[in-house]
Amino acid sequence: MGARRRALIRPEDLQRECLRRLAPGSALRGWIPELLASLQVGWLEEREPETEGEVLSRSLTRYLARDPAFRQRIPSAAAEATVLPRVLLAALAFRGRLEPDLQAWLHETFAILLRSFTAGALQDAQEQLEEERRIRKALVSMISHDIRGPLAAIRSGMQLMSRYPERVEARERLLESVMESIDRADRRIQDFIDANRIQAGEKLPLQVRECDLAQELPGIKTELSPYHAQRIVILVPEKLDGFWAPAALRRAVLNLVRNALAYGESAAPIEIRAELSGDEEVRISVHNQGPAMSEDEREMAFRPFRKVQATGAALRKGWGFGLLLTRGLVEAHGGRLSLSSVPGEGTTFTLTLPRDSRPYQEFLIHVA
Repeated sequence: MGARRRALIRPEDLQRECLRRLAPGSALRGWIPELLASLQVGWLEEREPETEGEVLSRSLTRYLARDPAFRQRIPSAAAEATVLPRVLLAALAFRGRLEPDLQAWLHETFAILLRSFTAGALQDAQEQLEEERRIRKALVSMISHDIRGPLAAIRSGMQLMSRYPERVEARERLLESVMESIDRADRRIQDFIDANRIQAGEKLPLQVRECDLAQELPGIKTELSPYHAQRIVILVPEKLDGFWAPAALRRAVLNLVRNALAYGESAAPIEIRAELSGDEEVRISVHNQGPAMSEDEREMAFRPFRKVQATGAALRKGWGFGLLLTRGLVEAHGGRLSLSSVPGEGTTFTLTLPRDSRPYQEFLIHVA
């Protein structure tokens, strides 16, 4: 049959006819050129419909995955894909190029495409539903533990202060403890709000101003206990200035340091290094010794409510928000966060930032 097969009509003509028949808002309009190119090759090379259908299913999935919100688009794309056979056959018939064997091949190919893609869409929808259930369960646990805990401490402290008003020194200590609990609850709530913004694809608002990393990074040690602070080694030039949000950068680097403390080798130094990368970028890296992360662990690390358990390490308590928040803070600066984990060398997170982040926060009033 290969000897009597001839090419479909000119791709640009067929594409024009297909697009004319698709709804203007169709999620598949951008995929039509790739679809037609594959069909052209599959027809001329006499691919079996089963093979061509699977090829098209993978192609469509890759096309949709270019959009960060592709999971939400899959059900509608699966519904829209059911009209493609009619669109293509109508376009071929209009151009007088619809032979019986071609028509049969297209029908079988699209049947395989729709069955394979729909099965994948259903599986993806099921996984998304399970993910939402897991997040809701983790959220309830978070509220009951990380929010109620500080609130209980605040209530207890206030009750003791009202019960013993004459004990001035004790009242001052209790007041300090109450304020610490309020700050802790506020940080937890802010982390949750920011993580939800990041998950929704929103850019975090930052207060950008001129600052010097040589002055900002050493302050991270004050956020840690003396035992942990002594393990931190900070390597930064005498002056490394630019336009960033200093509080946000300290928060991002502190998240990485706490991650290194939780999963790195116990008692080993943790190195924070800042340096220029060309004239327009700065790199900040946090490195720790310890077991390397697997590929699955590296992928899971940036997902909320997921906890990575390194080899030989106990599973740590927490939300699993740290790395997600760090990535969001870095991207809000117009930067990127990368991860390297090599057996025998340890794990390194690297923040690559533009020297001036003001253009990436144009919707804010910059701090002078």
